Amino acid sequence: PIGFSLDSIPVFTQAGDKTYKITASWDQHSDALVVNNGRMEIQIKKSTDSIWRDFPPVDGAATETDLFQASLGTLYDVKIRAVNSLGVPS
Repeated sequence: PIGFSLDSIPVFTQAGDKTYKITASWDQHSDALVVNNGRMEIQIKKSTDSIWRDFPPVDGAATETDLFQASLGTLYDVKIRAVNSLGVPS
């Protein structure tokens, strides 16, 4: 995937606390086998952790998704790959 970026959007809880929603976006994939019945696989971890967590797969035609709510002052690592309808990853 190209054009991958992350944005943080402030969100207020019912108690009035401020947290941040992390949204990922990317350019539409150029491979028709990804766009038609493929998927995007995203993994997330805190920068200090060693274990990656799998995010639920996203439809290959999508160009964005909400990932998680982040803690202020915490660094995260995020990676993404395309998987085509034949199961072949990028």
